[in-house]
Amino acid sequence: MSPQRGGSAWPAPHGAVREPKGIAPKADRTKAARQLVGGPTPRHRPLLPQHVDTVMMRQGGTILGTTNKGDPFAYPMPDGSRTDRSEEIIANFRDPGCDALIGVGGDGSLAILRRLAPQGGIPLICVPKTIDNDVGMTETAVVGFDTAVSFATEALDRLQPTAASHERIMVLEVMGRGAGHIALAAGIAGGADVIPVTEIPCDIRIVAAHLREIHRRGRNFGLVVVPEAVHTKEGGEVTCCMVATSAWVASAT
Repeated sequence: MSPQRGGSAWPAPHGAVREPKGIAPKADRTKAARQLVGGPTPRHRPLLPQHVDTVMMRQGGTILGTTNKGDPFAYPMPDGSRTDRSEEIIANFRDPGCDALIGVGGDGSLAILRRLAPQGGIPLICVPKTIDNDVGMTETAVVGFDTAVSFATEALDRLQPTAASHERIMVLEVMGRGAGHIALAAGIAGGADVIPVTEIPCDIRIVAAHLREIHRRGRNFGLVVVPEAVHTKEGGEVTCCMVATSAWVASAT
């Protein structure tokens, strides 16, 4: 087996890397592949019990490394061209004796693996690892999403007293790319007043009007959660500065 991952550089996937030892306990059968999809250069090592102990579970970053570049089907070459090197990837996977692959990744990594595995006849298990919660056919990503929502909710809890003390509108921007799941879940849990989501175009006038109404009722602060890819009806970018400025002016008038 060969656990593989791509994308971000945080330690949550360690649990997914640790568990295959229970499935295939023989050290010569379980190997950790570093950046298997990120490039044709093979880098792998045996995954022994001492590599997946409690120390690893508390280690920052990720023992597998990370990459979000280097599509093997269109791999960037030094001369600026792109070439299909997928067969090299498959050969590198087979070379150490791996016979199955556990892919730990988001929509990008898993899309590549779902194309690579049939081509190489590689048995594949996919573990959704994405804070964006944007992997199809999964209600909630196994690794990442819950942690992201917890952090964002805690951030809202910490912002609220400051917002009230200084009579301000606080805008919390969260990640998510094309999905507004983090903003929606954290905003509901943290009591946000406005939660624009990526899937619905944002009208800054509606946001300002709602915050003006909150101010009219006697509240001296507001909380807004904004996903990174939120956009206007015209397709333009909605910035945190735009939201904060418009809402503050609306509340002050």
